[in-house]
Amino acid sequence: MHFLDNAFLEKTIMKQTKYLPALTLLFTLCVSSCKRDLTLTPISFQPTTYTTASQLPTQLAGVYNVLEGDQLYGQGLWGYLEGGADESFRSGVSATTIITELYDIQNTELNIFRLWGQLYNGIERTNVLLDVADQPVMDETLRSQIKGQARFLRAYYYYLLVTRFGDVPLKTQLSTNMGTNFNLPRIPVKSIYPYIISEMIGADSLVATMPQANSPTIVTKSAVEAILARVCLTMAGNPVNDATKYNDALNWAQKVINSGLFSLNNTSLSQYPTTPAYARLFINNMQNNMNDKNTTEGIWDAAFLSKSNTTGSFANTNFPVTQTLGSLMGIYNPDATSTSVNGSGSGLY
Repeated sequence: MHFLDNAFLEKTIMKQTKYLPALTLLFTLCVSSCKRDLTLTPISFQPTTYTTASQLPTQLAGVYNVLEGDQLYGQGLWGYLEGGADESFRSGVSATTIITELYDIQNTELNIFRLWGQLYNGIERTNVLLDVADQPVMDETLRSQIKGQARFLRAYYYYLLVTRFGDVPLKTQLSTNMGTNFNLPRIPVKSIYPYIISEMIGADSLVATMPQANSPTIVTKSAVEAILARVCLTMAGNPVNDATKYNDALNWAQKVINSGLFSLNNTSLSQYPTTPAYARLFINNMQNNMNDKNTTEGIWDAAFLSKSNTTGSFANTNFPVTQTLGSLMGIYNPDATSTSVNGSGSGLY
């Protein structure tokens, strides 16, 4: 996948400490005689301001970038949190090892903290983008699509939060607008789900269709509607227990089916006579190949950077290779030499 292969924009945070040296000197001179407290003006954090049409897609890439992190689809969601259940087994560790994958978790578990932080990182990036999205002079259709993708991703990050943590803070404002009090209250799950639904429905009318996007790594109408079906099914169960959402889930799923854009890949194609249809699905996925019209299973993927950062066009770029699912979950293979056809695999899961 190459949608996020380019540099990802991080939100710039500037600490303004203009008067710190003077105050330090003053404190040194009068520490023995001054009786009153010395206070500093609260540090202000300013997000980068985007004013051109070319910068908004880069900021959007930063919102997507959260998906590929180790805390989410890099390994966290399917490894750390589900790796110790009956769906899989974490190899290479003893029964006394304290790691998330064995469901032996302490209150200082970093994997849990990092998942929480990564999701709110994505939420804050979205807040920054939406705060400036209407500023540039640009094509209005592209602007709407960018805003729709961002709104969906923020809602999706909240969906991941409530399904893993329950009641969580609902933060849609910029940190710069919060003064010095960043202690937000936890909001009940039942109050956050309507926000998730509303944002995703709003995004559905803004984003492109799959044929227009021509990539499963971009949020499209089909992706929004498919995830809405999943969200509604979740709401129908515990702890919300809203049985009316079963019918809503059916309606959203039916929209995806009725679009006629997706089907199972079950036949070998003439241009790939030696590749079985099932294998071709994964090859096309890794190559981001949308020209194979018989491969229409993928609705939405998390994009990873899988190019080598030691050889080839991405050498010495310091981009991290984030596509590690195959090496972690695949068949164990210790051979990582240059003559190896299949590469190496740790077989952890």
